[in-house]
Amino acid sequence: GVTGVKALTFLTTMEIQCIHEEFLKLTQGATEGEAQFLKSEQVSNIPALRVNPFRDQICKVFSTHENGLFSFEDFLDLFSAFSETASLSVKIDYAFQIFDLNDNNYVDQEDIRNIILRLTNGLMDEANILTLTLNILNEADLNNDGMLSFSEFESIVCRLPDFQKAFTIRFRE
Repeated sequence: GVTGVKALTFLTTMEIQCIHEEFLKLTQGATEGEAQFLKSEQVSNIPALRVNPFRDQICKVFSTHENGLFSFEDFLDLFSAFSETASLSVKIDYAFQIFDLNDNNYVDQEDIRNIILRLTNGLMDEANILTLTLNILNEADLNNDGMLSFSEFESIVCRLPDFQKAFTIRFRE
């Protein structure tokens, strides 16, 4: 029931019920076998995620099923990790996975460049992107290997005063 689920999340009982209702609404009209899952496209189109430049990566990270399908648990995990009450360590762990765009277990120069492109909507020129990328690496790459390990990423993110608030998605406005 909801009480068992609540213990595994950072969400209130009311939030879990709202998220469950949304999940059921989105799966309406699905056949019996499909009804247990949402497609990544459905998840990335919910208002809370629609404008997020990392919605594709968020879906990739939170979907635990083949073909990017979301079970209710996946859907709930996403909103739990992005909730205001989620711990800093949970948020940092998911942020690292989301920003590791090329899946090599590091946030490297290629990832940082692509993060900047996404955040600036592709409106920053290459020279400025390169300068910013190198500044980030210069600041955060403690062992000078040209990429950020999880611990290097964590140490820089911990110093960002607004990180926890920025890494929050409200399910309902």
